[in-house]
Amino acid sequence: MTPITLLQMEIEELKEKNNSLTQEVQSAQHQREELERENNSLKEQQSGWQERFAGAAWSYGRSLILVIFHVMAALAACVHPSHIVAYAPGDSLTCRLALTRNL
Repeated sequence: MTPITLLQMEIEELKEKNNSLTQEVQSAQHQREELERENNSLKEQQSGWQERFAGAAWSYGRSLILVIFHVMAALAACVHPSHIVAYAPGDSLTCRLALTRNL
């Protein structure tokens, strides 16, 4: 074998290795793109769940406040049976002043 033939064989081996590495790089890039898409999708889902959770927490908080006001009115009526306690919630969850009246 001549040195030229050996060099040509080495060049062919290096070309094959280069092609193999190029395919690996392309595969890795494709996987990276897939992971980025999945990551973006998961971020959108997380954002949606955070918004739903915040809405549910606000709704739960509103309900809890209403229950607390009803319990307070009932307790006030029990503690002071000679008084009538009226509770009327407003749109902004403000409890209007308790209306008391002697019977």
